[in-house]
Amino acid sequence: FVILDEANGDASGNIEIHFPMAPGSVKTDKEKCTIITDLDDANLYVKVTGRYPVTLTEEEGWHAWEYGMREARTSVSAVYKGQAPFVFLSVLIPFRGRKVPSSRLITDPASLLSGGDPMKIDVEVEGTRYRLIRDVRGKS
Repeated sequence: FVILDEANGDASGNIEIHFPMAPGSVKTDKEKCTIITDLDDANLYVKVTGRYPVTLTEEEGWHAWEYGMREARTSVSAVYKGQAPFVFLSVLIPFRGRKVPSSRLITDPASLLSGGDPMKIDVEVEGTRYRLIRDVRGKS
């Protein structure tokens, strides 16, 4: 999955997106801007990037299977400190087991302009290349 979050306008300060993770162990790599669940079966790899540096911060989160019976879980925020407009690009790869699939973002994050149309994003997962096009105005 590729998620494109755009903050338009001219506000400044902290621009944030949040990833509430499944209950269980979560590994956050602040240098690589990645989040990986470490569960027995199904897991999730998340890579967050943007035109400018993004900081990942673990936060306390909660989850409840039943009303009133909450349990702790990790939530991770991705923060850009600066001036809008800004684009977060998040690549989410679900996988089984503990071996994280090989992947890379081919598109240079510096080319991501909020409100740009069309926006083309190239990613590669396990050797297969994907081109994604967001074309809101339908011109291409």
